[in-house]
Order: sequence, then structure tokens, then C-alpha cells
Amino acid sequence: EFSVATKKRNESNKLLQKSIEMKKIMHSKLIESEKMTTIGKMVAGVTHEIRNPLGICVTLTSHLDSVMSQFYSDFLEQLLKRSSMEDYLSRIEESTEGILYNLNRVANQVRNFKQVAVDQHGIECRVINIKDYFQGIIESIKFLTKISSIQLKLDIPDNIVGETYPGALSQIITNLILNSIKHAFPQRKEGIISISGYYKKGRMFLEISDDGIGMNKAIAEKAFEPFFTTKKDIDGTGLGLSIVENMIKQKLKGKINLESTPQRGSHFYIDFPIKGAELQE
Repeated sequence: EFSVATKKRNESNKLLQKSIEMKKIMHSKLIESEKMTTIGKMVAGVTHEIRNPLGICVTLTSHLDSVMSQFYSDFLEQLLKRSSMEDYLSRIEESTEGILYNLNRVANQVRNFKQVAVDQHGIECRVINIKDYFQGIIESIKFLTKISSIQLKLDIPDNIVGETYPGALSQIITNLILNSIKHAFPQRKEGIISISGYYKKGRMFLEISDDGIGMNKAIAEKAFEPFFTTKKDIDGTGLGLSIVENMIKQKLKGKINLESTPQRGSHFYIDFPIKGAELQE
């Protein structure tokens, strides 16, 4: 009897262990799926953002080609005068300046997206300027806020530099912004999402807030539970805020709190240690 009971207990333990391992695997896959969804939205945003400046570059290049053709024709026919020469040079300068300006816009968009996308899958700890890094995140998803005329405001000192996990920060900030866009403004086309923060005694303190519809107490208490969502009929998985909380606690060794009131918006308060942080002059 003892051996039979022991055998059953061992088998039960093995099944339990397998169940735990499968749960971990499924959770990991769901997190990766959520990351890819986020990056997919960022790709759509970047594509939209670079289409306009590239279109301007094509137009300006065509105009420049026309000006150069006319310039060469006048040169061959010896029709160039000082006034016409100045006009040609002015138009050429304006066109090239416009092309360079818009190509720089494209380069910045691609650079921001590349860094954020790499960090989304990265696990390394490195030194970053907090404000500059957050600005890059905002640039990467700005298109999504333009659809609804939502303003993104950033209020963080530009001299906070320290070592942390940018991949986790990227995922956290992106998910919180996307969560606000999806849930806080269902019937409004305008709104404000604000990110503010400061550094004090080895810790970074952040507040991500919106002026949307807010949450009642029952929803706010369940907001970080896995698979809880109020948008099941659309595309909600209920993993966004759960992933945020998990990353803050496990990766950043920090904490997050939520305060929300119906019709008065939501406020997420985050603080975490940041290695070697300093306020640069």
C-alpha cells in the first residue's frame, strides 16, 4: 500500500510539474505574441510616417530635375543672365534643402523604430538617457495617436542618465500608451496622454496618465489580472497590463500602482531602481 500510494503521489507530482511547465511555456508564447502585435502596430505607424516625407522627396527631386534640364537648355542656347542664374540657383537650393530635410525625417523615424524594435526583444542592460529614449518610443508610435488626434506629452528632465533595461521600458511604455488609446477614448477623438517623471535617490519615478473615461473601482482592481479585458468583442487579449506589471516587478525590480476615477482619467505610477543614475549638467 505504501509503495502504491508513493507511486501515485509521484505520478501526481510529475503531472503537476508538467502542468506548471506547460503553463510557463504558454505564458511565454503569449507574451511573445503580444510583443509581435505591438511591433506590428509600430511598423504600420512608421510606414505611414515615412510615406509622406518620401513622397515630398520624390516631388522635389522631379522639380529639381526639371529645373536642371531648363538650366542646361538655357546654358546651351546662351540665354543665361545673372538674374536667371540667381533664380535657378535659388530654386536648386530650396529643392535640395527640402530633400535633405525630409530624408533626415525618414532616417530619424527608421533609427527610432530600429532601436525600439531591437530593444523589444533585447534583455541587455545598458546606459540610456531616459528622456531621449522615451522620445524615440513616442516617435515610433506617433501615427497611432494621430488617427484619433490624441496628444502625447513628455515631461521628463533631459539630464537623467543611467543603466537599466531599455527593452522592458520600451514594452512597458508602449503597452501603457496603446492601452490608453484603446480603452480611455472610446467615444472621443481627442485626448491627452502624458508621461512625466523624475529621479530621486537611486530610483526613477514615472507617471503615465490620460484624461479619458477612467475606470470604476471593480475594473481598476482587476486591471492587472491576466486575460482580463473590457474589449473582448474587438481585439483585447487581456495581457497588456499583465505583461506591464510582470516586467516592472521581474525585470526592473520595481512596482506599479493604478489610480482611476470614472470620467476623470487613469494614472499609472511606476518606480524602479536605476543603476549608476546621475543628473548630467
